[in-house]
Amino acid sequence: MTNLNLKSLLVALVCCLFNLSAGAQENSAYDLPEPELNISALTVVAEKAVAITQMVNDAYKANEVSVDLSGAAELLGTTDETLEGAIAQILYGVNGDSLTNDYTAGAPGFWFNCLGTEETPTDECVVGSWGGDGCAFFAEAFAYDVESKTLTANLGMFPGQAESVRYADVYLVVGSKAVKVRLTLTIVPRPTVDLPEPELQVSKLTVVAEKEFAITQIANNVYKADQVIVDLGGVAELLGTTDEILEVAIDQILYGVKADWEFADQKADSLTNAFTAGAPGFWFNRLGDGESYVTDECVVGNYGGTGCAFFAEAFEYDAANKTLTANLGMFPGLTEVTRYADVYLVVGNKAAKVRLTLTVEPIPTLPLAQMTKVGETTVEVQRAAELGYGASTFHVDADAIAALLECDPDDLEMMLLASDEENLQNWGDTDGWMTETGTATNWGNNSALCIKYQSADNTAGNYGNFWMCTFPGGVEDGAVYTTPVYLKYQNSYYVVTIVTTIKDQEINPDDYVSVAERNIAIKANNLGEYEIPSKASIPLNDLETLLGTTSPTLYGQKKTEDGFSYSNSYTCDPAPGFWMTNDGYTSTWGSANTDWGVTYASNGTFTFWQMPNQLVVGQVYAGTVYLRNDETGKMITVNLSVTCTDEYIAPDVKLEQVGSESVAVGMETVNNATSGELELDLTKMIEALELSADEDDLYDFFSSGSKCLVGENASGEWAAPTSIEDGQYFDVQGKVVADINDYNFQVYLEYNGGETAMLYVDGVDPVAEGEAVTLKIGFVNGNNVYAFYVTLMNEEDLTGISTAKVTNADGQIYDLSGRKVVKAQKGVYIQNGKKFVVK
Repeated sequence: MTNLNLKSLLVALVCCLFNLSAGAQENSAYDLPEPELNISALTVVAEKAVAITQMVNDAYKANEVSVDLSGAAELLGTTDETLEGAIAQILYGVNGDSLTNDYTAGAPGFWFNCLGTEETPTDECVVGSWGGDGCAFFAEAFAYDVESKTLTANLGMFPGQAESVRYADVYLVVGSKAVKVRLTLTIVPRPTVDLPEPELQVSKLTVVAEKEFAITQIANNVYKADQVIVDLGGVAELLGTTDEILEVAIDQILYGVKADWEFADQKADSLTNAFTAGAPGFWFNRLGDGESYVTDECVVGNYGGTGCAFFAEAFEYDAANKTLTANLGMFPGLTEVTRYADVYLVVGNKAAKVRLTLTVEPIPTLPLAQMTKVGETTVEVQRAAELGYGASTFHVDADAIAALLECDPDDLEMMLLASDEENLQNWGDTDGWMTETGTATNWGNNSALCIKYQSADNTAGNYGNFWMCTFPGGVEDGAVYTTPVYLKYQNSYYVVTIVTTIKDQEINPDDYVSVAERNIAIKANNLGEYEIPSKASIPLNDLETLLGTTSPTLYGQKKTEDGFSYSNSYTCDPAPGFWMTNDGYTSTWGSANTDWGVTYASNGTFTFWQMPNQLVVGQVYAGTVYLRNDETGKMITVNLSVTCTDEYIAPDVKLEQVGSESVAVGMETVNNATSGELELDLTKMIEALELSADEDDLYDFFSSGSKCLVGENASGEWAAPTSIEDGQYFDVQGKVVADINDYNFQVYLEYNGGETAMLYVDGVDPVAEGEAVTLKIGFVNGNNVYAFYVTLMNEEDLTGISTAKVTNADGQIYDLSGRKVVKAQKGVYIQNGKKFVVK
């Protein structure tokens, strides 16, 4: 099966802003009976299944799957040609007891989320959303091939999942008949491979083979990637290993070249496998001369960083074919350039060097003066400035236009006016960004509006649908933009002139009657993630009683010179919802002072969002939204309050402490700073948290992506969890600090196998003799936490103390030799893991 191109996590987040639904399709060319969407009422005429296995990975890797559906069309009472053409109309996924074709992945396709709870998910999945609770896997780009009578799709896991089996059902529905297809994904761990210590200094490596792969892409506005394949036959032997080890250990042996940004942005003599794109993979940034980025050579960089040029991700080695594959693509907006970077497969001090070269060619142009115009029409669109990436849709008569151009509707090709206004450019399947005057440009480069024409949507038999979005901050309220789009066939074209008025929908405040107020207050912690775990709901029976409907319209407050107006221009996905300014007015994602947002679901639930790492601990964010029955004018005023805290917030419940023990760490002072370390015995913690003692499972528990470490803050609550590598930061009183730039001690750990871990403490100030500070840290599994009271003392004070005798917070007093004492005389003692002095 083929490894297909998908985007890394950040790319996926950006692209989902653009790949918006164009709304309900019109003028279906397939006369199909009304579909039965109640599963229990369906007649399942055939059941099929397909299963694949993937190893644990951090990329959106997909494999193509195929299902033989010979005879299925006849059983459904239709034809193979209809299945091929109407696949986007008849493909459904499970949503409770009913079916849905609201596609949440590459259409037609779905993201699938596990049933059950976050702590105890089931293997069974249903239609969900990217990144939602229990997000498990996706199946997208479904297609039916009339010749082979097979259904194909691209199937892959949500990154970073552990060993598991997940399955979901999709249905092909024609009337009351359906074919059920079960999709199963098995995720297996990567085998442990014992490799020699890698040599990471490039100049000391012995390069045993050099390979190169070059591709060419046409300039585009999306994160399009092409698969590259490099023949590495014989390389494993040269590296002193086997093809099988290269296959399972590719994420361990793949390295890119670092940049020494402190010295004129030059290439460093060292390697890194800190992956910055879909793992294993890298974003590459241009090198420079310290003032500008003037070279074609690139090194490992970051998405969107200065000089960001291209990415190579989802590297994979195929032992059978002895080939290295990866998905290679440009950062949107590059034009007429060549960029290259080197990656290395490193085994000990030997390496295979692979040069990746990307050439970007400009979009071809067609002279407008040499073409024939056959007609024109004008379409007027009104949209609010704050809609940003939110889509507006409209339709033209593609059949009539095609008749004038003497072609079929699916032959129509969208062209944009080049910047010289004398030529046309074909942007293909990419988003057509335009300046305010209507000339083609790249995303973010003076871009105002974006137009996409769904001319190729022949899977549903629909033509003539456009969708439009605007660049946040790129259009002005009250402005009118006139932008031409050209529908071309051969040497002729038809002009669709789009007149876009940036203006809110006019809503009369007198049409609103507030019948009730509801106050919703939640807490948010700054986890660096978009979704805030805390949710709140208004019961549907309350909505029915107060408003006379369970499906009200959500409105927000748009700031005006005179105060505010009501707005239903939704800016936060999944709609309906708004990004909000910090003083509670509707805004757009990425705008100044826009750090939080809210969305509303049909079950009455409000979900809150935060701009990662922007909320300020201790600050309260407030705003008002409205739920309105548009037929009667009745509305509920909903006052929202989001308090940002460093307290750990578990969904619905608090953490329960299931055990504790005390340890002491001797702190050594060097250059007026202090540090200490201790081998931590995890035996009791593992048992209390009901963790598996299997070493691989413990590695997963302590992995860099697992936020299992907490610390006690000044209010006596648990602070937000972090990974053991990032650690927790404490003040001189032993409490977690809100600002990590203002700390006294940092605690972090390293798990090296078995039932022990190394605990490290770094301090900015010495711990004086006779002084002691006790920090409380904990390890979290689900809603349970196991605590360690870590007493920091001067190394001299710790001499002679057996930390094994300071294992329980039992109230007993011990001297510095670890002996229990009945009455403390003058001296230094330990009680409940805390050191105190009797004078």
